[in-house]
Amino acid sequence: MDYVLGLGSNLGSRAGNLAAGLELLDATPDCKVTQISPFYESEPVGPPQPRYLNGAARLESMRAPRALLARLHTIEALLGRTREQRWTARTLDLDVLWAPIAMHDDSLAIPHAQLSERWFALRPMR
Repeated sequence: MDYVLGLGSNLGSRAGNLAAGLELLDATPDCKVTQISPFYESEPVGPPQPRYLNGAARLESMRAPRALLARLHTIEALLGRTREQRWTARTLDLDVLWAPIAMHDDSLAIPHAQLSERWFALRPMR
């Protein structure tokens, strides 16, 4: 299945965090990163915090959406992300933005609810 993922980091070595997350994802069985957008700085949403470095990646995977999301959360945790509070600074944020199937529940919405606001994701979708 073809996925578009959002990438973000605003703590530590932001570019290094994004690169490490992509490397771990590409090393995951049944996952192949096929395209990566340039990285862009963006303003954070929520409480005062450092600016984000964002990008997007196109991914081919045989994993179902929820299984892919679980792997994304594992990669985030491996790179130091904690999920204590929403909208706070983080070492790595990986989101499923788009897939050829639509779904919506409490844990996952495809397409992502703010996809149209994720301008950095549009390039790898072409």
